[in-house]
Amino acid sequence: MKRQKIKGFTLLELMITIGIMAVLAMILMVRVQRAREQGALSACLLNMRNISLAIEQYMVDNKNQIPPPDLDHVVPDYIRDLPKNHKNVEYGYLSEQDTRIYTIYCPGLSHAMLNVPADYPRYCSPGGQLTGIPGVK
Repeated sequence: MKRQKIKGFTLLELMITIGIMAVLAMILMVRVQRAREQGALSACLLNMRNISLAIEQYMVDNKNQIPPPDLDHVVPDYIRDLPKNHKNVEYGYLSEQDTRIYTIYCPGLSHAMLNVPADYPRYCSPGGQLTGIPGVK
């Protein structure tokens, strides 16, 4: 009887292949996480813009008066409910009655993976200036 050689992969070849696949999976996971964070930042900016529109509509209807710091006066007449960021935290709101300037900000280190500082990005009136985002001045 003749013995046939069984061809297959050696243990070393399998380990190298699994190692390469693990490295590629780690790279992919980092990129996916970064894309998720950028999506959360975009949603955050959109939410802040919607809150500012509600504040502006409130000011038009109330003789240019800024709403109180709790923003209860803009719900539900100007915005259905106050949105929260991707970590389920309400946005911060600062206002100055004298100058009618207000700021809406995302609290804490909500976007640290994207090198956005704490309590940023910020939406500042007048003009809707966005600050705290790399590349945006």
